[in-house]
Amino acid sequence: MKKLNVGKASFEFLIQKSFLYVDKTEFVYKMVKDDSPSSFYFVSRPRRFGKSLMCSTLQELFSGKKELFEGLFIAGTDYDFKAYPVLRFDFSMLSTVSYDNFLSDFRDEVRDAAAQNGITLEDGQPSSMLGRLIKALDVEAVILIDEFDSSIIDAVSKGKKELAEAMREEFNAFYKVIKGLSEKIRFLFITGCTKLSGLNIFSAMNNLKDITRNPEYAAMFGYTQEELEDNFSCFIDDYLSRDNMPYRTREELLSAIRDYYDGYRFSQRSEVKVYNPVSVGSLFSSSDYSFESYWTYTGVTTLAVQIARKADLVSIANDEPSLLDAQIQSFDISQLLNESIDRTTAICLLYYAGYLTIRDGDLSLVTFTFPNTEVRESFGRSLLGMYAKNKNELEFSANRFARAALSGNIDGMTAEIGIGLDQTAYQLFTRPETENPYHIYITAFVTAASFEFTAEDSGPQGRADIVFKAGKYIYILELKTDESEAIALDQIEEKGYFRKYKEKAQREHLSIIGIGISFDSEKRSIGSCSHKVLVQG
Repeated sequence: MKKLNVGKASFEFLIQKSFLYVDKTEFVYKMVKDDSPSSFYFVSRPRRFGKSLMCSTLQELFSGKKELFEGLFIAGTDYDFKAYPVLRFDFSMLSTVSYDNFLSDFRDEVRDAAAQNGITLEDGQPSSMLGRLIKALDVEAVILIDEFDSSIIDAVSKGKKELAEAMREEFNAFYKVIKGLSEKIRFLFITGCTKLSGLNIFSAMNNLKDITRNPEYAAMFGYTQEELEDNFSCFIDDYLSRDNMPYRTREELLSAIRDYYDGYRFSQRSEVKVYNPVSVGSLFSSSDYSFESYWTYTGVTTLAVQIARKADLVSIANDEPSLLDAQIQSFDISQLLNESIDRTTAICLLYYAGYLTIRDGDLSLVTFTFPNTEVRESFGRSLLGMYAKNKNELEFSANRFARAALSGNIDGMTAEIGIGLDQTAYQLFTRPETENPYHIYITAFVTAASFEFTAEDSGPQGRADIVFKAGKYIYILELKTDESEAIALDQIEEKGYFRKYKEKAQREHLSIIGIGISFDSEKRSIGSCSHKVLVQG
């Protein structure tokens, strides 16, 4: 069993210290081989997906360190491992305290890149410093830019509009130099979490190849099912050798890992799905192989959840939120500085941040969904945490709700919904006379309880508000405000919301239970509720 690393993004360190490295050099070879149609690449992926490790891999490759790649895919190709001067920049290190601090850090990045290549630069604008550096090298250079959007995202999230715009201007000048000196650049690789369409690098640099949703690179970041089973087989065997573990067979364990951590799809033209590498590494490096939300623990931005709070969560959490491909391509983080956040902007942000992933689509329309249980659970818990008067009490309530749902205890479930409401801040209920805030609350509550659900579940005669499965039960919830719960319950039965699940229930011996809930808008609490067993398991 090789050592596992979940935080260090140094290719040289992983190889020299015999840590597990999942070989991604086949994708590296596609980019760097001499007959490649483009040597300028851009890719966006959510945080914690290995972008910095890929930059480190490319840095060692272009430094000519062939010995580090022994046994990997690229070592068996015709690649010549020729050494080039490498200019690597990490824009996540740039300060957003003020423009002066940002500019100072930016200069330091360029100055450090020059020093690593034996060149001393006088101060100036970062763009002019870069131009002088490239010319001074006098040979083709390799440029690697990691987290190109990080500092702008940080400035925007803090509401610093003027700073974000000033930073954008500096970056535009920086990329203009790269474009103007492109004949002196052997290879350019840029990573980020989003695509900032307003930067001129995307509009002016016609030789920049965006591989973000290119099907050939769908598995470049993250682990495929085959990579998981091949590289972590020793850890899987170790899990199964232990007594009293929740999953007793390989199939059960793999299914659980897949449900909890798999499901990221980065191209609508490819069926490839991948696991979050940090989540998988954290799972197998934990002493008891505990299934937890590691992705959240490792510093995932809450900006996406903050924006979703201002948007229509019901439509976003729906199983089928869709956007035109052009809407995704035109997204720019500066849109978040607008007074109001529209649904398109919120969905784009959730996608780029990793809360949503591609379910399916074509060249014109893309449909999104939550990738897995880990993300669904973290999204719901984060949202509830933002509205919570007492976060711990609200989480305890969600856990008790989950236990009640798994045992078919309807009274216990509705009691916890009411308790959770009491622990939820009034800001959620900006329009308490409508059903929308209660939809938001229930979907977040069910999500935090770790249940898969469908909001606005469409059927032949209408849409059920919320449907979720818990153990041997399928629950169909219909919500009303200031109306009788009997009306809600009758609607479930009369419109046949349960019929689409009847065959599954009979086949798997599940019970389908309809629950009508009426909310009191004045008290902002449950007014009344009732339920009915529609199919007996």
